[in-house]
Amino acid sequence: SLPWSIRVHDVGDFHSVRYIKAWQIAILQRPKCKFWFYTRSFVEAPMQAALAELASLPNCSGLLSIDSENFEQGLLVYAKYPGVFK
Repeated sequence: SLPWSIRVHDVGDFHSVRYIKAWQIAILQRPKCKFWFYTRSFVEAPMQAALAELASLPNCSGLLSIDSENFEQGLLVYAKYPGVFK
């Protein structure tokens, strides 16, 4: 268990691949901190890939925020990246 944890976004979500990459740099520079995020920004393929890369970092967890509006899309992304998202 890591001594520090940070939830990425208390309010808001990822808005671009470039923004996700900025978070990736920040997370990689802080290996003693655990990061996690919820997201609904998984509709477009480039965003999916960047979010999967972020969630695959050893000190980061990604949780897909799924409800009745995006249920099918969320399941498809979850299946596309096995073991990456929660």
